[in-house]
Amino acid sequence: MGKVKGESLQTKQVVCNLPEEKVFIRLVQLPRMKKEEIAKAIPWGTEAHIPLKLDEVYLDWQMIKPLKKGLDHLDILVAATPRSLVDSYFRVLKKSGLEPVALEPESVAVVRSLIPADSPKPTILIDLGISGSNFVISSASAIRFTARSATSGQLFNQAITQELKVDEKQANQLKIKVGFDKTKQAGKVYQALEPIIDDLAKQIKDYMGFYHSHASHIHGPYKTVNQGLLCGGDSLLINLPAYLSKKLDLPIQIGNPCWPGKFG
Repeated sequence: MGKVKGESLQTKQVVCNLPEEKVFIRLVQLPRMKKEEIAKAIPWGTEAHIPLKLDEVYLDWQMIKPLKKGLDHLDILVAATPRSLVDSYFRVLKKSGLEPVALEPESVAVVRSLIPADSPKPTILIDLGISGSNFVISSASAIRFTARSATSGQLFNQAITQELKVDEKQANQLKIKVGFDKTKQAGKVYQALEPIIDDLAKQIKDYMGFYHSHASHIHGPYKTVNQGLLCGGDSLLINLPAYLSKKLDLPIQIGNPCWPGKFG
């Protein structure tokens, strides 16, 4: 097995991700106002959109650059997360001798990595992890929707374990080697995973439907999601992009941070 060689880090400064399920991201609209007035108006415009009291959270915001001139409002992307969570991360980083520069939601980092900042096209990102999945819809240069699901690599492993009567280590190996290929292992791994993948496709379809029903105020040239990107360790499941593309009638591929926005 090859070894990765690298250089030691020369900085103690870090940017740390916050778990998506602990962060509330909302796009709020405010009347047009001076930039210095926005910070005072954010709490008023956000309070109804988060399930926590404002004195229990840290708030941050970003003004979304409009794609049209002459709008009668401002679009503001707001993120809120419990103070207790941020403070605990901050304490651990400081005790480790590190200097936290910023803490940000996973979805923000993923979108920045895989989608060009100036891309107006609505894109759904499906981040398949070992313990759960994050769904993010980005459109007109901003995050418009986020959601969290229990669909996970662990769920894939459990299904293979039950169907093939193997232990979890073997199940994980089969998942990697066979994936979602119907022609291998007599199709048994495929049979184990198919209900979960079909449910994943339904979730994607439902989230896109929700976005489409609320997209009338988005001032970009596109109103419907027309592309999808997979990321996360379990997105590498063999044949998954092709199956989802066919199931959803939507072009879906693996996201590549080296070539962001390959769809154009």
